[in-house]
Amino acid sequence: DESSEHHLSSPYHRHSYLLTQNDSQDVGADQSDADCLKCSFSSDSSQPRHMDPAQDELLMLLRTQHRELTELWSLVETMPATIMAQMQHVLMRHQEQEPISKSLEPVTGQLNNTISAKLAANTTDAIGRAAAEAMQGPIQTAYKDTFQSTVLPVFERGCQSMFQQINDSFKQGTHEFVFIVTRVSADIQQLETHMKNRKQREQDTRDPMIGQLQQMMDSFQSSTDQLASSISATESILSHVQRIVKGEVSLAMKEQQAVVTSSIMQAMRSAAGTPVPTAHLDYQTQQANILQFLQQGQLNQAFQQALSATDLNLVLYVCETIDSQQVFGQTPCPLSQPVLLSLIQQLSSNLATRSELKISYLEDALMNLDHSDPLTRDHMSSVLAQVRPKLITFLQQDPHSPLSKRARRLLMMLQGLVNH
Repeated sequence: DESSEHHLSSPYHRHSYLLTQNDSQDVGADQSDADCLKCSFSSDSSQPRHMDPAQDELLMLLRTQHRELTELWSLVETMPATIMAQMQHVLMRHQEQEPISKSLEPVTGQLNNTISAKLAANTTDAIGRAAAEAMQGPIQTAYKDTFQSTVLPVFERGCQSMFQQINDSFKQGTHEFVFIVTRVSADIQQLETHMKNRKQREQDTRDPMIGQLQQMMDSFQSSTDQLASSISATESILSHVQRIVKGEVSLAMKEQQAVVTSSIMQAMRSAAGTPVPTAHLDYQTQQANILQFLQQGQLNQAFQQALSATDLNLVLYVCETIDSQQVFGQTPCPLSQPVLLSLIQQLSSNLATRSELKISYLEDALMNLDHSDPLTRDHMSSVLAQVRPKLITFLQQDPHSPLSKRARRLLMMLQGLVNH
């Protein structure tokens, strides 16, 4: 029923009828409907096409129907009344095709809406561009006129007011600065005058004192010169006296050393059970005699033979031939006190050569001195006084020597023996 009603409401619906007396009126109505349909399709064909293939196919079908209807109505206008029945049959067949057209109406409406929207958008853009181009000139002119007539005068008045305030402030600051500079200049001038007067007063007070100080300096300089000349003369006298004293002391030391040596040698000779050979024997003979004493175990006689010859090489020969532990490892020590004193005196005469051997024998000899012996008590101080400067000289010449520690220990030992 709904499809039939929709069919009846279509503008293309025609009632089935036979040509009667109202045939002319119906034909006129149909002719007007055909003219309206023709105009509709003509107006649609003038619109731009932006469709997909399905819409194109539908549009072609509508155009075909339109063309058929146009041809049909053209035939109706000219056909005789006898063929109206056949025309009705054709119209009936056309009505059967109308449901198809009805089913295509939503698609056609959507197509028309799409086309209308696109046309409206294009039209709106075109109208906007045209309006913008048309309004650009007047707007610029109005903005320029407004700026010149309103903004610019206000800005000029504001700048003039600001510049006037700056000018007034600058003038006021300049006047204040000139006033301050004037006062400062006056204060500076007053201060300079005060300082100049004070400096003059101080100079007047200082000049006499400087004169007195200068006189005192001159007097002190002359006194210093006289004192320097006196000191120079005194130094020369002291130097001369020192040389004399040094010579006398050296001579006295040598004499004392000779006396000590003579006393020691005499003590050694008196203590010897056999007479000691004199120094006129040659080195080889003395060396043979020393070796014979050593082989016989007569250590004291061997050292006494070497020390009596006053030849350090013979003494070193004895020290090298026999180990110090064989000599000083015995209790009591086989060497007599005069031999020990003479051995200490001769070994310390030169510590620059054969240093280790000499220091080793000196350590053992000093440890075996007997303080209760009268000869040792009489001559030990003079002998030790000769050893001390030799050790100091040895330490000064080679402070980094491996024997420096032992040499310093010997110095401490000598100091303890002297204090004892």
